[in-house]
Amino acid sequence: MSFKLIAIDLDGTIVDVNNVVSPKIIEVLNKCHQRGIEIIVVTGRSLFNALTLLKKYQLDSIVNMILATNGSVTHDVAQNKLIDFKVIPYSLLDKLHQWTKDLNLSLVLTPISAKKSSYYIGHRPGKKEIDFFLNELLPITLPTLRKTEISSGIVLGDIDNIQKFATMVKKETSLQIVAGSVHSIQFSNSNKGSSLLQITIMKKIEINQVLVLGDSPNDIPMFKIFPHSVAMGNAFGGAKKYAAHVTETIENNGAAKAIEKMILADKFE
Repeated sequence: MSFKLIAIDLDGTIVDVNNVVSPKIIEVLNKCHQRGIEIIVVTGRSLFNALTLLKKYQLDSIVNMILATNGSVTHDVAQNKLIDFKVIPYSLLDKLHQWTKDLNLSLVLTPISAKKSSYYIGHRPGKKEIDFFLNELLPITLPTLRKTEISSGIVLGDIDNIQKFATMVKKETSLQIVAGSVHSIQFSNSNKGSSLLQITIMKKIEINQVLVLGDSPNDIPMFKIFPHSVAMGNAFGGAKKYAAHVTETIENNGAAKAIEKMILADKFE
């Protein structure tokens, strides 16, 4: 099998719960890069946080593109420029703000900029509610928000009120609920699968020349489109059911082992 592109998720796939990337996956990705295989990071993180992490581990020199906030933002790493982005209309942001205010939920919003982290409007989320990849939060007022290009958001708080919010989003907006946990949901106007497909079409790469790896429900759109998909052993939310292969957990370097077997050793099964 001749792969031309690796599309890989970050958290739970190559980034562990301590926000650490293992030396093994760094080594394997560098070998793939040396073979001329393109590497695209496809993540729910903001562009700012994804770039910060890649630079920390010197992966920015081998990653070609980042599809951030579940595909809402496409960034060319080598050229350091945005290729495409999808923003949430300001009128809709007003509505989302009012809904979270009425339901006493925390609203965290992610801008398209690679130089800014996420914002929160209203009350700041408590420490127990914030996932580790949202550790840089800045307050923003509604007038400033209306002048800011936002690509996606996360709502945190009481599980029952979150479900009410999700129902409103599905019924009254075109946004997609792309990820979630017990006390949070993430919404966007895109998904990883459709955004990655657009990139492969632009690059004239066939879907069977792409290896995708992930661990969560927001990776399922990729698994449905690309036939060579790998779910981590620690995958959750039904992701394993949609993947063609299941590798070991992140603690056991599952992503690195899958890439070694399927690409570097050319033992595709």
